[in-house]
Amino acid sequence: MPANASLYLPYPDVDLRQVFPEASLLGERWEVTLGGERVAFHRMPSEELPRHLAGLSRWIDGLDDDAGRKAGARTALGHTKTALGMVASSEFEDNHALWESLFKIAAAFDGYVFAYDSVLLPSGGVLLGALRQQ
Repeated sequence: MPANASLYLPYPDVDLRQVFPEASLLGERWEVTLGGERVAFHRMPSEELPRHLAGLSRWIDGLDDDAGRKAGARTALGHTKTALGMVASSEFEDNHALWESLFKIAAAFDGYVFAYDSVLLPSGGVLLGALRQQ
């Protein structure tokens, strides 16, 4: 299955050229070459973001995790002003640059990564979700 992840960033205007100088913006989609593969980061339309974040909050509520961790994740993700969805043709295991790019972007813009049904910190630490159980 191709790599699938999202980024939640607290800034309304995100320019991926700050992280990847060769990135190009095509409408609402950033494109960048990672590990020889052209990868897209689709920006969620701002009018869809509140509904999406409400759904994410409900997902967090349903997790079997510490209440404090869940509250922290809801608060952190509640500051989101931009959500980017990664679209790639290969898997993370086949192109490590894909995985690394998520954390570079999250670190550059003080954001969070959502992958493998987990919310991850820019450092790679797992805030909550399935990866905490491994």
